[in-house]
Amino acid sequence: MEIVALVFLFILSTLAIVNYFTAFRLQQVKVGSAPELPTASVLIPARNEAHNLVRLIPSLISSNYKKFEILLLDDESDDQTDLIAQKLLADGSISYQVLKGKPLPVHSEFRGKNWACHQLAQMAKGEVLIFCDADVIISSEAVERTLVLLQHYPQASGLSGLPTIISSGFLEKLVIPWIMQIPLTMSLPLGFAWNWKIESMQMANGQWLAIKKSAYETLGGHQALGRNTLEDIQLAKELVRKSTGGMIPVIATQDIQVCMYSNWDSMVTGFSKNLIQIYGGNPFNFIFLLACLDFIFFFPFWVNEGVTLHLWMGVSFIFLLRFSAARLFGQSIFQSILQFFLIWPSLLVLNIFSILVLKNHFYQNIYWKGRKINDPKC
Repeated sequence: MEIVALVFLFILSTLAIVNYFTAFRLQQVKVGSAPELPTASVLIPARNEAHNLVRLIPSLISSNYKKFEILLLDDESDDQTDLIAQKLLADGSISYQVLKGKPLPVHSEFRGKNWACHQLAQMAKGEVLIFCDADVIISSEAVERTLVLLQHYPQASGLSGLPTIISSGFLEKLVIPWIMQIPLTMSLPLGFAWNWKIESMQMANGQWLAIKKSAYETLGGHQALGRNTLEDIQLAKELVRKSTGGMIPVIATQDIQVCMYSNWDSMVTGFSKNLIQIYGGNPFNFIFLLACLDFIFFFPFWVNEGVTLHLWMGVSFIFLLRFSAARLFGQSIFQSILQFFLIWPSLLVLNIFSILVLKNHFYQNIYWKGRKINDPKC
């Protein structure tokens, strides 16, 4: 069993190192020298997001590149999302519209966010559609870098930014890397998989997702994604299925920040809607994968006494994996070393978090933005 764990750790750490050296990074894209860029529409679905828009909209209108439009859809909010958006957008010089979302039809083939994105795309005029969540904050060069990078890779249908995640609580800081960063670092060759015609190796992140409108229309837009809660990943798979070109995952930690969850409870609620779906939708698959993580990463605690070489090999592989993942996602050298020492307590917290998510899944107690996820009306 020790050899099996060591082999897995060696493979996973090697892939993490490969990703550190080969993954696309948005901050490395040079701006200002590109020829005419395609027109773009930044599309923001917003439901009760007034508290987030006061950060997102000023960052958008502060972009150095101004040749894009902003479309924001107020999805039946009751917190003056539309009024706040109108006021903030009026302070900038970028073309904009604030749209009133239509109620989701009963027994619709859409879910709430898919329906909102569908309505936005119908109104967009840009050649590139940039879907942006309301809890995002961007740098002044994020839009231009996105368009330049997409222009450099005409064989791609789009790109998806992997941001810095801002967490307010210590427990959230421990858990989120296990969901948003470590699995990607050790399971996919981020710099290459997008160009392979393998659906299972495609990924995307809907927090900042740019797609050519022609490719979006070819796959049937969000209507083709239906009620899937993993609309971003499903979109990337559909692009490969339609042979329009893959979605490039891009490390964007210096250009995009996301304020995802304000506390532990909101994090449990938020990930309950889609975490198990990420791993195939079967809770037993999720439990099995969690058990594999425990088996592999708790290796130093169950290795046979006296097998010092195996122990040090295992610890070294774990260090390389965690250090590479942290560095890939913008952590300093000190922070990356600290993440290694936190890997075991963070994995314990992940197990507790996973139990709560599984409980919500089995009891179908999953709400988001005031809507019950398994309700046909949502």
